[in-house]
Amino acid sequence: TRPFSRDALLARPDLTDVDIPADIAYGKPMRFRAVPLAALLAPFRAPEGSVIESVAVDGFAAHLPLDLVMNTHPAKPIAWLAIEPAGAPWPPLPGKPSSAGPFYVVWTGPIANTISSEQWPYQLARLESQLSP
Repeated sequence: TRPFSRDALLARPDLTDVDIPADIAYGKPMRFRAVPLAALLAPFRAPEGSVIESVAVDGFAAHLPLDLVMNTHPAKPIAWLAIEPAGAPWPPLPGKPSSAGPFYVVWTGPIANTISSEQWPYQLARLESQLSP
């Protein structure tokens, strides 16, 4: 187990702005400060064939295939962990009182027909390696 604080993630050298032309949760173009999820998870060496379980603050869980999350090739989808800055919260999600923060998995690259809406988990509390169901 390794906790990451918002400030520690925002201080990473691989933090960058990520533009999402058609964000799944917001339904419009969005820009996030984010770190590559593959770089964040690489030191943990999850077993091959496992999944990354994303658990939201409300308990909702989604499974992300490890090979998909760990991709770094730009010809395929790339996963990012978007971090909501403490002093500049994201707007509320459509029809909800709160934003997608504090953390949100977003995707860049060719995502059509590859990344489902469930693979854009938001309001994340934690990510865990699990055996594939």
